Amino acid sequence: MSERSAIEVFNNGGIIAYPTEAVFGIGCDPDNEQALQRLLNVKNRSKDKGLILLAGNYAQLVPYIDESQIPPDM
Repeated sequence: MSERSAIEVFNNGGIIAYPTEAVFGIGCDPDNEQALQRLLNVKNRSKDKGLILLAGNYAQLVPYIDESQIPPDM
């Protein structure tokens, strides 16, 4: 079996594991519908419950959120 980089797996619609402060997380490309479905299946999670998005800054999240749902004081 050949080793593939996490970037290659991510770019090809796969699921990757990544370290967080306390545990490993699993994730995928949020713009890839097949990858998202695969991740939801692995997690045995309904899409209605949503998923956590990781970003380096707020601007990276804007395409994925409805800012009108965020209270003005937040």
